[in-house]
Amino acid sequence: MIKKSLIAIIMVVVSIFLFSCPIEAKDDKTFMVSPAKVEIQAKPGESETKTVKVVNQGKVPIEVTTDIADYYIKPDNTFVFYLPGHQSYSCARWIKLDKTKFFLEPGEVEKVKITVTIPKSAELGGHYACIFFETVGQKAKDTGVRIVGRIGCLVLTSIGSEKDIVRKGKIRSFSVKNPWFSSDVNSDLVFRNVGNVHLTLKGFVAFKDIFGRNAGKANFENITILPKTDRIMTTNWGGPFFGFFRAKATVKYGPNIFTYNRNLTTKEIAFWIIPWKIIVAVFAFLVLAFIVRKIYLTRKTSFAKQKVDSL
Repeated sequence: MIKKSLIAIIMVVVSIFLFSCPIEAKDDKTFMVSPAKVEIQAKPGESETKTVKVVNQGKVPIEVTTDIADYYIKPDNTFVFYLPGHQSYSCARWIKLDKTKFFLEPGEVEKVKITVTIPKSAELGGHYACIFFETVGQKAKDTGVRIVGRIGCLVLTSIGSEKDIVRKGKIRSFSVKNPWFSSDVNSDLVFRNVGNVHLTLKGFVAFKDIFGRNAGKANFENITILPKTDRIMTTNWGGPFFGFFRAKATVKYGPNIFTYNRNLTTKEIAFWIIPWKIIVAVFAFLVLAFIVRKIYLTRKTSFAKQKVDSL
């Protein structure tokens, strides 16, 4: 019986290991698109061309097709895609590609030219779209063409001169989540783009202890925020296991990843870190020690009384 149970346990462990490990695909159809973001600044009636590279990093030939869509970014940083022209700030219908379908051998690189032609009647400010590059697998009998991989390249267009473009943002809120009983401190910052073009953001949260000394820093991930939208920036700090601390967030923003020409800061937030697990463990130990001591003293007193009675 024990032998059968042991064999069953071994089979379960082996099954979990096999099904939890990644299985190597027979066909390696990986590819890369660079850059992942194209930025253009032009005036109404003008056009500009940028180039992106598509690289076959796999071991088999691939066929690549393209698609263009509008997109929107929710405050929680989720991307939502629409048909061209759905969004009021779309530039999808202004985009022309010199290649919409091509083949790549393993290691081969294809350059795709992206031309954005701005209508003369275009509204000043930011206009956006996403170009998808898709690798196509072999045709399945029932489902037709099978999509193997999809990578998006964002097109960020600023229309007008610098005097027409408004780059402005504000911090709507900053909070520290549940710091009381954990040294794993999570911070959330909500940023609002109140201008008419996209902004590129980066920032950090600085922590100080009860004496005002630097206790650490946690960086926000760099993001892009579209006009008239909110984005949530999050960060995590593994601080000391106990103490009183203050947190202050700083956000830098500008037109691109090379220029952050404006700073915004928040007020300091005070919070405690109290290690409840350690406190519970110490309390349990003290209670146990008290019970053991009481039992010991009771037995000692009883033993002494029995000894006196025996005399």
